[in-house]
Amino acid sequence: MASPGENKTTSDSQQEEISALRDYFKDNIRILSSIGQFSYILKIRTDQYDVSLTLQLDESYPSKAPEIIITAPRLTAEQVLLVQQLLQSYSKTILNQPMVLLIYSRLLQWFAENNIQTLNANSNNNNNNTTNSSNTSASRSPPHSLISNQNQNKTTQSDEPIKKTSMKTSEDVISRIEWDTRLDKRYFRVGYIDRFLGLQEKSFNDFDFQVDLSTVSDRHSNVLAIPKHRIQYFKYNNEIIWDKETRTDLVFGSTGNQQTIYDVIARHESLMENNYTPS
Repeated sequence: MASPGENKTTSDSQQEEISALRDYFKDNIRILSSIGQFSYILKIRTDQYDVSLTLQLDESYPSKAPEIIITAPRLTAEQVLLVQQLLQSYSKTILNQPMVLLIYSRLLQWFAENNIQTLNANSNNNNNNTTNSSNTSASRSPPHSLISNQNQNKTTQSDEPIKKTSMKTSEDVISRIEWDTRLDKRYFRVGYIDRFLGLQEKSFNDFDFQVDLSTVSDRHSNVLAIPKHRIQYFKYNNEIIWDKETRTDLVFGSTGNQQTIYDVIARHESLMENNYTPS
């Protein structure tokens, strides 16, 4: 068992890496702390490929690899599963050191190796070749190359903003989970803003979404009911499937995702089968 001093060192190491990542990624990273079993949940956006990399770190990180989730509307479900398994395996080879930036770099390398075009590739073939070359270099070079490449892509995309599609609301998600008999409510969780405690997360079954909030007193402790606009995200089995801030929708696929909740469930079932080893 680790001593209190060792636990403190691990915690301090995590905080140092989180601070460095916040400075490095700026607006392209979202950091949640103390969510369920995890010390941190990191969501990193890679705008040039329209992909979100989610890493879930528990208190044993970095001696234990983070749980990795990829959200990539432009990829097929099979590609998402492939790259997710690749990164998960890679992370187990680089334990006991800060590994988030290494995993991110490996993700960029995979995109380059598989000739996945950047979002602005179709507008100018010459720019596409330059960008792909830059991305390949970024995935295999020291961190300062990643920074310069990331800033370059931000500048390019700001010139040609992408029109956002209409996103399904939290109320739509609630209705789907409640009335779709193929969905098991026990595997869903809700992240929401509490007026006094900030960001909280509870099981979907803990809520009564049918309650008229005007009849609920703040001192009424037996009813967990919140205004739907306070809902920030929904999870399925620890994977974020709907997120207000990042416009992630893996329930309906309303924001252009090629995946829906059935793809997510199938992927988790596949992972469970692959990780199962008979005694």
